[in-house]
Amino acid sequence: MALNSGESGTRIKGFSLIEVVVAIAILALLLGGVLAIFSQGFQVDKRARNQAIAVNLARAAAEEYSSWGMVNITSGVYTLGDVNLNNVTYGRTMQISDHPDFPSQLKRLEVVISWPEGGTTKNLTISTLKADY
Repeated sequence: MALNSGESGTRIKGFSLIEVVVAIAILALLLGGVLAIFSQGFQVDKRARNQAIAVNLARAAAEEYSSWGMVNITSGVYTLGDVNLNNVTYGRTMQISDHPDFPSQLKRLEVVISWPEGGTTKNLTISTLKADY
C-alpha cells in the first residue's frame, strides 16, 4: 500500500495498480454471483406465475361446465379456446366422460391447460367429478 519515491526513502501512500485490479476482480465476481441469483429468482417467479394462472384457468373451465347443464353434454374432447395473459398463450381443452358406475348421474371432467415455457410446452391437468342433481 505504500510506494518508495526514490532516493530519499520517503513513502507515498496509495494503492498499487495490482491491488486495484484485484479489488475490482473480487467485486466483479461478487456482483456476478448476486446477478445470477436474481436471474434465477426471476425465472422461478415467472414459472410459478404461469402455473398459478394455469390452475386458475383449469378451475374456471371446470366451473364453466356447470353452467352448460348435463343433459345436453355428450362425452368427448372440447377445445375451449386459447387465452392470452401476460404475453403467454394458454391452450384449454376439456375431456368429458361418463362415470363407469353411474353414467347418467356423474361426469368425469379432465381439463388440460398447456403453455410454452423455456422452449418446451408445459401441461397442467385437473380432474373432477360433476353430479347431476
